Amino acid sequence: EQQISTGDMIVADIDGVVVVPFHRIDEVINKLDEIIIGGIDPRDYPDFCDAYIESATYEGVIMTYKQLDELNEQEPSFVNEYALGRTPNPCVMCNRTVKSELLLKKADELDCDFLATGHYAKILKDDTGKIELRRPRDRKKDQTYFLHGIPYHQLQRLIFPLQDHIKSEVRLVAKKLKLDSASKPDSQEICFIDEDYRQFLKAQNRITENPGNFINLDGKVLGKHRGVPFYTIGQRRGLGISDRTPWYVVAINVDENQVVLGKRENLLFNEVKVKDINWLIEQPNDPREIMVQLRYSHRGCEAILTPLATDQAILHLPHSERAVTAGQAAVFYEGDRVLGGGWIGSCSNEEISMNIPA
Repeated sequence: EQQISTGDMIVADIDGVVVVPFHRIDEVINKLDEIIIGGIDPRDYPDFCDAYIESATYEGVIMTYKQLDELNEQEPSFVNEYALGRTPNPCVMCNRTVKSELLLKKADELDCDFLATGHYAKILKDDTGKIELRRPRDRKKDQTYFLHGIPYHQLQRLIFPLQDHIKSEVRLVAKKLKLDSASKPDSQEICFIDEDYRQFLKAQNRITENPGNFINLDGKVLGKHRGVPFYTIGQRRGLGISDRTPWYVVAINVDENQVVLGKRENLLFNEVKVKDINWLIEQPNDPREIMVQLRYSHRGCEAILTPLATDQAILHLPHSERAVTAGQAAVFYEGDRVLGGGWIGSCSNEEISMNIPA
């Protein structure tokens, strides 16, 4: 779909078993002059070492890496979001600031034309030649949610060699190529956290336990909590408060150091404000029916999107959704196409207005 030809230079981002994309690139465009690998220092991330070693032995690959200090900047941002009562998604920010912006800068330094990654996503051109970000063939591995924040002008330089393949096929190719990484399990967790995120937060000097009150929707004190960073919307376990039916975290009041508890029905929200929107289409001026994905594991739901400003919108949900969480991304779809997306800033229902400061 993209105008790639023999002699073009490509930077390839290593991730998991994506040595296979090099094989796919070579199939698609016959023979490239060079494929230069750029990414993190593999010595700092042992799980990636096999992929680097295998890549270095692949014909046509020049081995290099750049230590990107910006990876380390994801950690304080992650901690700060919890301190502000939000539940962050560092993978969205990483894909925007590290895996696209910074690696494209490295590509420019190396006189490379494109950046290839092992993401499961698809890039197509419409009839007018404009780029579209779309869901891949493998819907179970769809990563467009994490990629919505990449600016349009950068998408034009990205290549997703696995866009028309499912993961089982990729592993078969890796096996045929006799790659050790073919049998490695998929990565599921945040790359810089080895344990429960609460243990990670405790290990950071910026976060300390700051006990406050659990309250119900009427303001009645129900007990004591450890500190707002250790709780997320929808959390049921670890509250230490019993009742005939379970309590859930339904809101967090950072200013008052309060964690608001309610029942399951109190987790349903029907209005969501989205900020810092990155549009991959021309920004709409009028309300528009869309599908929205409110977290990575969310199945998606119908919504009426009403633009407020250049980078803000209100989502009205005809059918209330459970545990909508400030700090997560809301990604807008029309069919398979990604229209754009931004950060959930606040959400509300008839009983609760959860507006956490940006």
